[in-house]
Amino acid sequence: MALLVPHAALFYSGPVAAHAYLRLAEGREPAVIVIVGPDHHGVGPAVAVAPHARWRTPLGDVTTDHPVKDALRRRGIALDARGHRSEHSVEVQLPFLQLLGFHGPVVPVVMAEHDLDAVWDLAGAIASAAGDREVVLIASTDLSHYLPHDQAVQADRAVLDALASGDGRRLLDVVGQRPEGMCGAGPAAAVLEAARRLGGGRVEVLRYATSGEVGGERDSVVGYAAAVVGAV
Repeated sequence: MALLVPHAALFYSGPVAAHAYLRLAEGREPAVIVIVGPDHHGVGPAVAVAPHARWRTPLGDVTTDHPVKDALRRRGIALDARGHRSEHSVEVQLPFLQLLGFHGPVVPVVMAEHDLDAVWDLAGAIASAAGDREVVLIASTDLSHYLPHDQAVQADRAVLDALASGDGRRLLDVVGQRPEGMCGAGPAAAVLEAARRLGGGRVEVLRYATSGEVGGERDSVVGYAAAVVGAV
């Protein structure tokens, strides 16, 4: 029902994200995919859906038009390009989907605010918009930032324990105590809560690594995780 994947440069985070996309490839192709990532620059509204009809990558076009997108707009989620223009957290997921043969529809969403109210509003809007459609949700987030490798692993363990609980509120609480712990806490919590409302069950963490395990620099690393939420 849902994936959690990292969004750093594919050289670093791609081998981790691939574990979640392999699990997606093993299932039935969804009718639509909703990808929620952070607006790192905070230049748009609290939550925004990309207004563009399609996104283009070197692998071709991905369509974004779907009734779920229209339903999110009716639920008060803004159609606004500002938060998407310089943001990579959603677009870096598209090549994985295209390599699996999925070219849309994908509904791109970014969050500039990650507080509980914004998370709960978005989760409710997604669950309502999805209805009984076959929807896969994707949360795009990295974990700890710029800690030494051993400290990053320790910090990420607490975040991954909260993630594995499937409780979006608990995840926000844990990350709130560790501000460096997750750049996409809002998207992750919103996807967890939306998946729960849609009948999501156990969260399985498939893979964890840090950038130091790829690049070799362990004095300052970024943590990455791949996880899936299955149906009950």
